[in-house]
Amino acid sequence: MKKEQYILNALDEINRRLNNLEEKLADRSILSGRWLNQQEVCNELHVTRRTLANYRTKGYLNFTRLGGKILYQCVNFPKNPPSARNKKNAPIHSSNPL
Repeated sequence: MKKEQYILNALDEINRRLNNLEEKLADRSILSGRWLNQQEVCNELHVTRRTLANYRTKGYLNFTRLGGKILYQCVNFPKNPPSARNKKNAPIHSSNPL
């Protein structure tokens, strides 16, 4: 009985995910435009992978996950993304002890 319920639950989950995918694919705008992977975006924006992850976390870039990969649509790139560190206000480190 437990095995049958497990299989039914798994099939329900598969069905739910397929319905979700079908809804996303119905909106064809998600597929329009050129999509770039992480390395291509890093090269385009001249940032590191960590900075790119920060942009994602802070909502500076829109992205989608597809099959375990993160893809970015070209039209979503910010004109002037914030720098990883504001060098003008960066702390000054001196090698001379006081």
